[in-house]
Parts: sequence; structure tokens; C-alpha cells
Amino acid sequence: MVLSPLADLIGAVLADRYRLVAPIGNGASARVYLGDDTQLRRRVAVKVLHESLSDDAGFLKRFSAETHAAAVLNHPNVMHVYDSGTADGLPYLVCEYLAGGSLRSMLGRGVRLTPSQALVVGLDTARGLEYAHRQGFVHRDIKPANLLFGEDGRLRIADFGLARAIAEAAWTEPQGMLLGTVRYAAPEQARGQSVDGRADVYSLALALIESVTGKVPFALDTTTATLMARCERDLEVPPELGRLQRILARAGRLDVNERIDAAELELALLAAAEEMDRPGPLPLVGALDPEAEARAFDAVDREATAVDRGTTAVENGRITIGREPDGGNGEPVTSAAGGAHPDELTVVLPGAVASVIDLSDHRAVAGGRSEIDIPLDSDPVVVTAPRMPPAGLDDERVEPPAPPRRLRRVAWSMLAVLILIGGAAGAWLGLRTPTPSVPRVAGLDVSAARGRLSGKGWTVTTILVRRDGSTAGRVLSQTPRPGTKLTKGHTVSLSVSLGNTLVTLPTLAKLSEADALAALVSQHLKAGTVTRPNNEDVAAGTVISAAAPVNASGELPSGSAVNLVISAGPAPRTVPSGLIGDNVDAVRKQLTALQLGLAETDQFSDQPVGQVLTSDQADGASVPRGTVVHVTVSKGPQPIPIPNVAGLSVTDASTALAAQGFGVSSVEGSPLKKVIATDPPAGEAHVAGTQVRLFTRN
Repeated sequence: MVLSPLADLIGAVLADRYRLVAPIGNGASARVYLGDDTQLRRRVAVKVLHESLSDDAGFLKRFSAETHAAAVLNHPNVMHVYDSGTADGLPYLVCEYLAGGSLRSMLGRGVRLTPSQALVVGLDTARGLEYAHRQGFVHRDIKPANLLFGEDGRLRIADFGLARAIAEAAWTEPQGMLLGTVRYAAPEQARGQSVDGRADVYSLALALIESVTGKVPFALDTTTATLMARCERDLEVPPELGRLQRILARAGRLDVNERIDAAELELALLAAAEEMDRPGPLPLVGALDPEAEARAFDAVDREATAVDRGTTAVENGRITIGREPDGGNGEPVTSAAGGAHPDELTVVLPGAVASVIDLSDHRAVAGGRSEIDIPLDSDPVVVTAPRMPPAGLDDERVEPPAPPRRLRRVAWSMLAVLILIGGAAGAWLGLRTPTPSVPRVAGLDVSAARGRLSGKGWTVTTILVRRDGSTAGRVLSQTPRPGTKLTKGHTVSLSVSLGNTLVTLPTLAKLSEADALAALVSQHLKAGTVTRPNNEDVAAGTVISAAAPVNASGELPSGSAVNLVISAGPAPRTVPSGLIGDNVDAVRKQLTALQLGLAETDQFSDQPVGQVLTSDQADGASVPRGTVVHVTVSKGPQPIPIPNVAGLSVTDASTALAAQGFGVSSVEGSPLKKVIATDPPAGEAHVAGTQVRLFTRN
């Protein structure tokens, strides 16, 4: 069977195992089919790559290495890779079949996700990426078409390993200088620089924005314009993303060193989920229409008819040997490649030399046939079957005859050959240079780790991650594991700590000291140096400012110390000297200028009215701003009543008034007559020195 991209591959069987049932999709580098694994009887997805790739021998080698490496990934959010190979030169990949379809198929039908649904997609993808990045894999082609869903809505990331193999092939996609769809490439990919897992995070941010808005940021009319725009500034996230806006902005930093990684993205999304609406079910559109899928399987099953009597076939790991339909003489059938000896039947299996398979242990089945199980992964070998029992016997009572003498001779001959081959292989292995084992470098400084790994011919790559409790620059984990035998040319991947995970510095200004400390604890931060300056505008015990080495997004590693400036309140005031004896109005002006209060108490005294007599604060005393200074103020001498001098002579009346401190201003009437009244009148209180008029008769 010759496979061609222009041929209808429906019904074709790859590797005598994977029957192509129905087309799922067609991309720039491959076509995807719904397949039937005829050995395990399960649905699979079969990706047949572009025929141009089959001409690149280097690609075929890389494709095999990358897909085998990716097959070890085992995570709920990473698509499982079952098998890979080539059929007539065309490389193919066999993966789990996900009936829910892709994010691209949703968007292609006009579906738009809510921010809460986009968070679910982002969280599943971040978890899968974080796992793969820890294993040393960078996807390099995260886009909606590679985000697939099972019928349960759980997301899986497709094509790990394939992207890197295609990227290094001597082949480009139409209009493509970048791997995959250029609309989702990170800036460093556009520049042709080396990439790490943060490139996948950037691409995911673009895909999530598109899932909500229907538009990809920076996607302009031409590829060149798109790449230039993406390399000039940070990703601008539309407000439609709501609570995700700030998170995706951090995932879309132009500077890789300011961009969060998959682990940090996962944590940020988990935190955001607590503040967002509960998401509705994802609007899955399905990879195929269920009825069309069922019809396709029915059609293929009808073509896969049972093996007729009189035939020899290899299918599903089982060889079936039948009889001539009309012979009736009990003679076995001889295949086209077999001999004519009446006691033998020779069957040739596809592959290359591997092992001798004993076919004498057959079992009878209906129709006068015998079945013998053969391992699917056996290489080509010529096998000899014994004579079949006569036709018509009860199938359940057929017993295998003893192996003929010639078969035993052949088996002993082949055993001798295998022993010779094994001895030669052992000698060859003994002359080979021993394959070095990967040393344990986890826990070392990255420079020391590189030193231990140098000189072995390995490529050493690093993935920078953040993990709480780790020391920046230390190797957290390694792939492959210590002790693994690894030949030259392979890669050792080191996960190197950037320090603790990043958290956002909370807004602390204007909080009380207790509230500020609680806010730091909630973000896994702690208080550093605390200073307490006086401040005229901030109340005592209130945070004026907080300082810490944050990045452009206002983040810093958890566990970091944050320096606090906490107000001690306004500076104290000094009570002016000379308040006592000064006029109360002048005292009031001095205290007001110092933001001090004044409380007055009046009292009679011999001092002038308004003069400060006493103060409750000593001269030069230090008092808080706003303190009220209490003073007593003279209101002059105390008034006394005018004495009653009526009936006295003017002389006696003057004497009596003078005794009380009053004077006589004038006499109205005859000075020789007696006083009949005074002004002010008798009994009215007046201060000493008041002048009184006397009234007499004429």
C-alpha cells in the first residue's frame, strides 16, 4: 500500500494495526484521522505528516527521537502518545482520540468563552505545561488547534515533541519562517532566539484572549507586521478579560525575565478563581459528528471480513491457517512464499530478522482451521507449521501432533545460529566505550552542576522555575534521572530555581500597623525595617509607605521582607515662654500658630483686664500637637455695692464713699443740705474708683 497525501486514506491500515476510519482535520504539516487500533480495539487519533517531511532523513530521525521522548509524558492535561512510525516513508503519530474537539473548532463556529470559562482552559493548560516544562519539554506551538478536549471537558495539550522535530526540519510551512501559526508565536520566537517554557505561556495568553474576544492581539495583515508589532511592546490585554486582564498582562511581557512561568500562571489563576463567577460547561463542538463517526466505523467493519477457509492471514497478532475449500483431503494450504512439501506450510511475516516462533502449539477453531498467537512486535521470520488434522474432526478434540523430525532439525539449527549471533553481539558490546551514567546534580549550584555534566557529550539545558523554599541558582530537578545511561548527543535538562514564587505586594499605605502586618502575612511576606517618623498629615500608628524590590508588575518573591514607614504622628510642640503676664489675645495667637488650643478662665484680680494670670503648662514644655493650654485671665478688681449715704451730710457721705474706694464727682443741690440720692444708686456694684454724684435739696 502506497500512501499519498492526494490519495483517499480512509480504510488504509498503517503498520498492519491502525485502520484510518474518518478524517478529523487538515493542517499545514499533517492530516489527522480517526483511527481504529485493531489490536486493542480502541479509537485513536492518527496524524499523518506532510509528504515533504518524508524526504528529510534528519527529520525522520528527530521525529522518532522526539516522539519517543514525548511518549513518556504522563499527565491528565497532556495528550497521550501511543505509537509512531513511518508507512511507505510517510511519518505518522498515534495518540489518544479526544471526541470533544479543539478550542480552534469552538472558535471556528463563533463560540466565545466567558472569562470564567477561559480561566478553566488556562488553568488546565498551565498545569500541563508546568509538568512538561519540569520534564524538560517546551511545546513551541501552543495555539487553539493544539488544545483538545475529551468528552468530559478535560483539556489535553497535543503535539509535544512534534513541534521541535518540525522546527528543525529542512522544511517550512506555507508563508512560515516560524513554527506553527505565527499569530501565536512569542516575541523571542519571532526574533529567532532560543526559547524556554515562558514562550508557551505567552502563546497561551494570546489563545485565551482570542477565546473571549474572538481576536488575537498583534494579528495584522502581514506576517512581518505581526512579528514587528509583537517585538515592540508588552501584550495589551482587553478589558473584556476582567479579572484575567492583569494576569495575562504578566504572561505577555515582552521581556522574558519579567514574564511569569507556567507554575506562576497556575497559581495566579487559582487565586483569581476565588473572585470570579462559577464557570458554565464548556461549549464543546466535538471532533466528529457522533452519527457520522458510527457510520464510518460500520463501513470499515464491513470491509474487514472474516478469513475464509483455504486462506492463511496475519491479523491482530494472530496467524490463521485454513484448508482448501474443495480439497477435502486434509492437506494444509501452502502460501505463495512457502514450499511444496506436504508436511509443511511456510508463512512469511513482515519485518526484519528477530526470533524463531514455535508454531507447533496451534489450537483448533471452527471451519477446520488452526490459530497460533504471534507477538505483534516480532520482526520478519520464516516459520513452519505442522500438518493440520483431517477436515471434519470435532474442533474441540483436535490435539496438536508431535513436531516432525525435520522441524526439530530446523529449530536446533536456528538455535545454534542465535547463539553465535548472541556471542558476537556480546563481544561487540564488550569493545564499545561504556555509556556514561547521568550523575546526580540536584541540589548543586547550576554552575557546579554544569561542571559535573561537562565532557560527556551531552547538551545541557536549563529551565528557570520558581519554587517556595528554594535557593536561587540551585538545581531543583534533572531529566533524565541520576544513574540513567545516556549516550552522546542527548540532552540533560535542569530545572533551576529563580527563588520563591512571586506574590503581589499589597497596598499598605493608610492601613493601621496591625492591618498592614496581617496583609503581609496573607501574601506570605514579612515586615522588614520599621521606621517611625513624625508626620503632620498621617495619624500615629498608620502606615505612610512600604518599600520592597518589586518587578514592573508590583511582585516580589514570597518570604521577602517589606520595609515599613509608620507615622509617629505630628511632632511635639514647645510651649512658648512668657505667657503669664501677657495679654490673652497675644497668647492666643502664639498658641494657634503652634496648632495648640487655648482654654480661658476669667477671675477678678488687681491686674489689668485680659492679662494672663496662670497657665497649666510651664514655659518650654513639650506637648503633642493639638494640646489645649488652660490659662486664667484677669477680669480686673471685683465690683462692690455703692453704699447708702442718704440722710448724711455731703461731708459725711463723701467720707463713707471714700472708705469703699469710691470718689465724689459732683454735688447736685445745696452742699449744706443732706444727701437724698446717689448716682450710681446705692446697692449697685461697681469697681473701686468709680465716681459717684450726690443729690441734695436746693
